[in-house]
Amino acid sequence: MAHALVEPRAKRRQPPRKAKAPAKKKTASSLINLRANPATRDLIDRAAAASGQNRTEFMLYSARIYAEHVLLNQVYFQLDDDDWVALNATLAAPPPANDALKRAFRAVPLWNRQ
Repeated sequence: MAHALVEPRAKRRQPPRKAKAPAKKKTASSLINLRANPATRDLIDRAAAASGQNRTEFMLYSARIYAEHVLLNQVYFQLDDDDWVALNATLAAPPPANDALKRAFRAVPLWNRQ
């Protein structure tokens, strides 16, 4: 049985994209060991290469972004009845817009600053 030769597709050459790194690089002081199956490792390596990073940089950056996301999206808190009434009263009567409040809403959050 004859097999046709299939030419591999030419890879598109694109400049590597770098994710924004912290302004100051600090020397790592902790070791994190992970085990992954080969398919997951290969996926991570391809994504890291596409973003212009090595595996460690990509994994640390991705894990940090997701960790911040998880922590910032914690919405459960518990209040007693009096505090619940006070919270709802405060939410029902927000302060009027003023320059300080407008400035606060325009500010870049601390976790997004570089």
